[in-house]
Amino acid sequence: MKNIKLVIGMLLLCLLTLSGCGTYESLEATDVIIEINEETFVDQVEHILLNPHEYFGKKIRLEGIYETAKFYIALMETDGEIYHTLIPANGVPIATDRIVDSVVFQVVFRDLTIEPGGQYLGNDFPYGSEDERAGLGVFWEGELPDNGSWVEAIGIFERVVVKIGEIPTERNRLNLISLTVLDERGLETVIR
Repeated sequence: MKNIKLVIGMLLLCLLTLSGCGTYESLEATDVIIEINEETFVDQVEHILLNPHEYFGKKIRLEGIYETAKFYIALMETDGEIYHTLIPANGVPIATDRIVDSVVFQVVFRDLTIEPGGQYLGNDFPYGSEDERAGLGVFWEGELPDNGSWVEAIGIFERVVVKIGEIPTERNRLNLISLTVLDERGLETVIR
């Protein structure tokens, strides 16, 4: 009789343990969406960018300004070494003989004002800055909204290899499953 009670007790313990495992796995499901909130936008984006391994494969939702930005891939030389660099197409003028290709990146961001003495992505801003951005690179194959549109973006955070010139480069981005233009705009400039 004592052995039967022991066996029943062990079976109950095993069933409870197994049902606990099922509950734990459901918490890890990709149906869970990480919401990037307006109040903590900069902190959450910074954490994702500094700790991407914690977010790979997870679904993330954010609102912000949509933009596609074209960059020239240019050959540069420093100390006898030749390398490729990205230069914004609307940025600093560069000799056209140095341009080897171009690439377009999509982003969802908010303008960022950093107060004097602030930090962002591990960089100090002793005098502050008013022309920074906080956001995530995105990838969307559907119809693209106009630059400057306020959007809701939902996607899976991933690491991909893209070619910049002849050099394969790893990039982190949000592979979008939904990109919706919203009528009501949120806080466009965040302060840190």
